[in-house]
Amino acid sequence: MGILAWLLLGAIAGYVAKWLIPDKMPESTIATVLIGIAGAILGRWVVALLALGATGGFGILTIVVGILGTLLLVYIYNKVAGE
Repeated sequence: MGILAWLLLGAIAGYVAKWLIPDKMPESTIATVLIGIAGAILGRWVVALLALGATGGFGILTIVVGILGTLLLVYIYNKVAGE
């Protein structure tokens, strides 16, 4: 995927995660998108590590993996930060 696709995926994943867990996500739009991008990368890495399938294109599976990765990233951050 290209850079614009990652930005779009990060924005979608970040905003869906913010909608699902609003009290755990930052208020800043930029922070939401950056967390979404990092979460999408984490989700793709976990899927590749577990050999669950390819998420190379931009489709519904990629969006779901990005959202799940973002939720996992926020969970890990909150555990480490002690919130």
